[in-house]
Amino acid sequence: MSQVIIVRLPFPVPDPIIEYKMSLSRNPNDEVLLPEMLIRLRQGAGRLIRSESDKGILSILDSRLSSRSNKKYREAVLSSLPYKQITENIDEVVKFARAKLPPSIRCKNAS
Repeated sequence: MSQVIIVRLPFPVPDPIIEYKMSLSRNPNDEVLLPEMLIRLRQGAGRLIRSESDKGILSILDSRLSSRSNKKYREAVLSSLPYKQITENIDEVVKFARAKLPPSIRCKNAS
């Protein structure tokens, strides 16, 4: 089992190409920045699961994706990922990890 931790959503840094695309768009956030970020996020998430037998945890720590932040792109981000088990509850993550990790490497002091 492995884990990929994404600290911040990978929105693109403005460069001449991104700025040009944004200048042509009526809604640059939804038509340029969000699709570019989703491509990068899927590339990062793809490093977690390489085969059908792989198991892992993708942790996205960016508070903008929290259900409490109420960002309109939250659903677009979550639905773009191939993972269906989504939680903000650390106890559920610990339970999943304990069930999937071999006994020899389980953390004995985790809550």
